[in-house]
Amino acid sequence: MVEQLLTGWPGPAVSAPSLDSVREAARRLQGEIIRTPLVRLRDDHSGGATYLKPEVLQPVGSFKLRGVGNWALALPDEAARHGLSTVSAGNTAISLGYMANRLGVSSRVMVPSNLHVGKRKAI
Repeated sequence: MVEQLLTGWPGPAVSAPSLDSVREAARRLQGEIIRTPLVRLRDDHSGGATYLKPEVLQPVGSFKLRGVGNWALALPDEAARHGLSTVSAGNTAISLGYMANRLGVSSRVMVPSNLHVGKRKAI
């Protein structure tokens, strides 16, 4: 396992997403997530070339909603009806619960037994 982590993905080669797949994800997520703005960071070191993308503005407070939402919305209806599940200690689990609620399907999350009570309530 450690060797696999050091040498890379043990399965088939993974490539960057195509521009078409990025556009498809954007269309899929339209109306489901907030299109967060780019905000210029005022500082004396970057010459004004640093921008922030405040994903805390998403309904779940995290960028994780983008990936989880794209995945969930791409599922065939039959698969989604079986519910959504993940293993997570935080923002992915919160995003999954949010999307399950939006889709009207069940969700289940495996979390660590020592998960912070605040995260547990948010999930």
